[in-house]
Amino acid sequence: MSKKIVKLLSAILVLIMISGICVFASDDAECVNPYLARVVDGAGVLDESERENLESIIEGIREKYKFDIVIVTTTDLGGKNETEYADDYYDYTGYGYGSNYDGCILLLYLGEYNSYWISTEGYGINAITDRDISDLGVDIVSDLADGNYYNAFRTFSYDVRDLVSKARNGSGKSSSGMNLENLPANLGIGAVVGLIIAFIVISILKGQLKSVRAKPSASDYFVNGSLALTGSYDRFVGSYVTRVRIKDDSSSGSSSTHRSSSGRVHGGGGGRF
Repeated sequence: MSKKIVKLLSAILVLIMISGICVFASDDAECVNPYLARVVDGAGVLDESERENLESIIEGIREKYKFDIVIVTTTDLGGKNETEYADDYYDYTGYGYGSNYDGCILLLYLGEYNSYWISTEGYGINAITDRDISDLGVDIVSDLADGNYYNAFRTFSYDVRDLVSKARNGSGKSSSGMNLENLPANLGIGAVVGLIIAFIVISILKGQLKSVRAKPSASDYFVNGSLALTGSYDRFVGSYVTRVRIKDDSSSGSSSTHRSSSGRVHGGGGGRF
């Protein structure tokens, strides 16, 4: 079989595999409850216009990136610490996008002391690493300390949007929102379909070569007197080894996790101001 035919069949196989991914990949399910308020201002730090604007910003992010964002302010943790309060509020109220409850919550506590806590779940654990949570805190803590709560919450929402967008484009999902979690299965299906088509094409091509017969001996392919060797030798030229240092940035892209009282896994971090 010629190299051109092999390349053609390889191209067909690749195209079938790609089409298999596109056909069998599916979007995430809708939000668990899209009608819940995403800005719950129990501490009363926002006016109605600010709250509505934040709700609008978050709704746009949720619809485009399939990722939930919740902002909660309170003056009473109900005997819990910030981690427990944020996790439980997110879990038991019904927030999160899709079956993995993708999203995050920003809790602002104004009581005996002032603090904030960011809790992540589902895809939020992958998209918002420990370092990202630290950076988010740096971006909002100044406004929080100055009482510019609306600016802090808006900055937080847009920062989360950018992190999720970057994560979607870099891993896990494409910019079109295609779910790649089932990529191995989709590749397998595409490969099977591609092999079937390749077998059919090869069978057709083989049927067109009935006049060609294999020779019983290699000498049948050799023309007498066509090859003459005047001498031969082996020469050792040398060898070398190339070493490349690989920088390990694994610590910068990790997320520490814990389980909430509901049994679900969360990432998170925060601080006081």
